Amino acid sequence: MRVQRLLPQNWLWLSINGLMLLLVAWAIWLASMVSPQRGPLFFAEGVVKRLLLFTGKTALILLMLSLCCTPAARFLGWRRVLTVRKSLGLWAFGFAAVHGLFVLGGTELLSTPTAWWRLRLQVPSIFYPSSLKVPYASYGALALVLLIPLALTSNRVAMRWLGKNWKRLHRLVYLALPLAVYHYWYRADFLARQPALGEPPAYGQPWLFVLLAGLLLLVRVPVVSRQLRKYSTARTHATS
Repeated sequence: MRVQRLLPQNWLWLSINGLMLLLVAWAIWLASMVSPQRGPLFFAEGVVKRLLLFTGKTALILLMLSLCCTPAARFLGWRRVLTVRKSLGLWAFGFAAVHGLFVLGGTELLSTPTAWWRLRLQVPSIFYPSSLKVPYASYGALALVLLIPLALTSNRVAMRWLGKNWKRLHRLVYLALPLAVYHYWYRADFLARQPALGEPPAYGQPWLFVLLAGLLLLVRVPVVSRQLRKYSTARTHATS
């Protein structure tokens, strides 16, 4: 109790956003070490590859953590985590946007203004898997597009303006998550099928993300949600 009194009320929010700033600093440090390269960077190596993997995986992890908040509050009683749900979602979008920009526009976006103009030529093709050397990129792009309206409406003004439609709109995250996870899994599968690239098969993490995403979506199925809520209520009464 004494420790709780010493902590500010919004200590979790401050901790999460402080950690996110450290992750941003790490991404900036990686970006500072790369040389300008024209996009798309589908087969990047070295520091550029580290930067792309870091931003992409961080975005996916944060998106999943944001979706953990509601079941954690509903079934475990950890209501404080709801205070960081929006922050996690917005940071997930931010890292996903940076990841997508670097993949399409290349690292020359950091130093060459005309690279932003050329970027517009790359955008349409990303949504057609058959036209890409790496078809998995399209699914990541679709997930990012679905997150854009969610990020833009994650404020009280939008909530009042949209009313009941705000919740309907934000259910798009239940489509964005499987698309993002499939993008990551498909990348691992694609690279494993290309021996010339010298990329060893790495299905462990992708399958872990598939499992976790499946669980996060499963607990939102009404029948499952009701059963979990009954169990949570019964456990609370038993321990009180």
